[in-house]
Amino acid sequence: MSTTGIKTIRQKKNKEKICRKCGLALTNNNWWVSRKNAGDYICDICYKNQQKVRYANNVNKRRSAARKDYHKNKIKFENRRLMRLFNISLEQYNEMNKEQGGVCAICGNSFAGGNQYGKVKLHVDHNHITNKVRGLLCYRCNTATGSLLVDSMGIELLCSAISYLRNTDNV
Repeated sequence: MSTTGIKTIRQKKNKEKICRKCGLALTNNNWWVSRKNAGDYICDICYKNQQKVRYANNVNKRRSAARKDYHKNKIKFENRRLMRLFNISLEQYNEMNKEQGGVCAICGNSFAGGNQYGKVKLHVDHNHITNKVRGLLCYRCNTATGSLLVDSMGIELLCSAISYLRNTDNV
């Protein structure tokens, strides 16, 4: 058995690692092994800069891939969005829509004709303090309830707005 083989392995292990880009001496925590060459090392700063350049060069490619993925899996993305924002599934949304008859819970408009982009979806109305879902509203009613700050100010603000409109409109 030859000791020279063991000695060279130990020398390689104890050899100081140096960043191949900036020449910085590397410690135990500030380096990455290059994927191309196993013995090729790069420091954290150079690695992050390299990743920024790689990302900047492939932005359009990544965006088009994300768009294709979205168009292939619209249902999956909508389910994720509803789960993330309101903690309800797409099935629960469809069930609420069915229970409401596909109309806004406040004004009763159906929006069956859609808009220039096709199908109009009802917005999920929820309490911003408790995150409890209240129902499905059209864009106008959802924005109106949000603008009146029904969650934080309570129903009193909505009632005072109604009485104000009744008293000032002499029509």
